[in-house]
Amino acid sequence: MALSSDQERSGSNTIQVRTVEFSMASSGGGVVDGSNGSLRPGASTSGNVTISNLGDLDGTADLNVTYTERDANGSTADGTDISADETAKLLDITTLQYGGLSIIKYINDRDGDGTKTLYDLAQSEVNLGTLDASESQRFSVTLTVNESSENTFRNDGLNATFNVTVTQTY
Repeated sequence: MALSSDQERSGSNTIQVRTVEFSMASSGGGVVDGSNGSLRPGASTSGNVTISNLGDLDGTADLNVTYTERDANGSTADGTDISADETAKLLDITTLQYGGLSIIKYINDRDGDGTKTLYDLAQSEVNLGTLDASESQRFSVTLTVNESSENTFRNDGLNATFNVTVTQTY
């Protein structure tokens, strides 16, 4: 996918807007997609993707996370339903890496509970770092259900989308 590409002629001069071309391989689908019904307190799920800049300009990569509620079979075992935000607060981020380096420290603890959760990540835009022309970097995430969560919420779920934006630098 080319983020920008254009060619214009001015007399005998040729001006070409160069491109950052971005691709993702090794889909991380299933990390948080509502299908992990067996997750219980202390259980983890993870995924990773390779992010590549196939263009000819260097860029910087930013991460933004969104999620939506996706409950299994309507309600929880005890009839209590919690929101997507409450569910995301139960998912601790135990691994968040870009290019082999941990980037958990760049997440703000938005709710002040002392842990970095999916909720906190969704409230933060994280600069992943550079993604130079022809370079690929591995992005990895592991989420662990907080030990203090109650098993009665086992039918609450969510779908999370990890959006990576690559911006070309000049």
